[in-house]
Amino acid sequence: MLENVIGYDYIKEELSNIINWYNNDKILNDKNIKLPKGIVFYGNPGNGKTLFVRELRNAFDANAYVIKGDAEKIESEITKTYEEARKHPFSLVLVDELDLLIGDNSSLTRLFQDELDGINQDGGRVLTIATTNHFYSLPEALTRNGRFDRPIEITAPDKKTRIKIFEHFFNVLDIDGSKLSFDFLAEMTHFKSCADIIAICNDLALRHNGKTISNSDFLRSIDICNGRIRCISSNSIAHNRAIAIHEIGHALLTLKYSENYKLLMTSYCGNGGYTSACPVDESITNIEAEIQNIEITLAGNICEKLFNDFESTGSVDDLEKARNSANYIVNRYGIYGSSTILKRFDSEARMETEKTRYRNEKLSNKLIRKCERCVVKYLITKKELVYTLTTMMQEKGYLLEDDFIKVIKGNIENGSIRHDKKLLALYR
Repeated sequence: MLENVIGYDYIKEELSNIINWYNNDKILNDKNIKLPKGIVFYGNPGNGKTLFVRELRNAFDANAYVIKGDAEKIESEITKTYEEARKHPFSLVLVDELDLLIGDNSSLTRLFQDELDGINQDGGRVLTIATTNHFYSLPEALTRNGRFDRPIEITAPDKKTRIKIFEHFFNVLDIDGSKLSFDFLAEMTHFKSCADIIAICNDLALRHNGKTISNSDFLRSIDICNGRIRCISSNSIAHNRAIAIHEIGHALLTLKYSENYKLLMTSYCGNGGYTSACPVDESITNIEAEIQNIEITLAGNICEKLFNDFESTGSVDDLEKARNSANYIVNRYGIYGSSTILKRFDSEARMETEKTRYRNEKLSNKLIRKCERCVVKYLITKKELVYTLTTMMQEKGYLLEDDFIKVIKGNIENGSIRHDKKLLALYR
């Protein structure tokens, strides 16, 4: 049951219960038992919502009807679909992208309410299965109990699931990963969707058919599938050096906060550079880690200011990201005595006054200034380390955490960073 879905065991367990209930004639025919009437899968694209719908459809011994959403006759299509479905003891009605189908049309919302309730309609039971990328935009009248009463979020796969996906597709596509660690593959694809991981596997199979895959092959496929071609840029030497110094700044601050963040890779690509990192614990977020993330974001720009006269264009995006993060922390957690905004601070439903908003904006700027001072204090003693790593970056094109640790080891041995307890602890 649901054997084509890799991982997501907690979701498969709940769906298996629903399948067993509907496939049990005694339960199905007992009108006093209220079975779930609607399942809606929601979450970001690429994580398997449609796959879950397909697997559910195959798991039920029932007729399935699809509402396609013809704009010219949508209301009659919905009505006729449910009329046909109720001619049988049990049927499925499938709806893809429910939020787009309904839109702002209140009459369609009302129509779905009536069909899910089964008002004044006799016949068999109907289970409606829908998908949406924007669950919270659905009318609350549809998502209450008795209607779409089983909302199930399909999140990005966790580390264990990513390992299972790689193992499965390496086997199916006959990829030789004998020199790779699946734990490493899973770490390097943190935040990737199931579709992203499958695309990487397919790229590896196409490019290296019958050959043993190396770490470099794998990292190149990640970049290609992300729309980035890693290379030593053909821009000026000064521009390339600025990019490298910028990314080294991000990486060093990530290593500083290794209790909360893991450095994955820092790299050149066709339009600049990037640094990949992920939380050490995927399930935990806290104010301390979020403030550390602001420092990591600011570190690229500050590293350039300290050690390079040429400032790259990526700094602007980093500053905007850091400012947004600071605004979120101040408004979400109410630090520095600010007023916590009860609604999502970036939504249209903001409830604070202009006075509160202005005060919180000033406090978020205060947080930014504090983070900048911390980053400067940390990086200003790392000049030789930054230059050494920058040269390696320009020569190799990318650096992994292990590359940083080797260089840090050398700096510890020659005494240039002997007072840095964070980096000493990382090496030891």
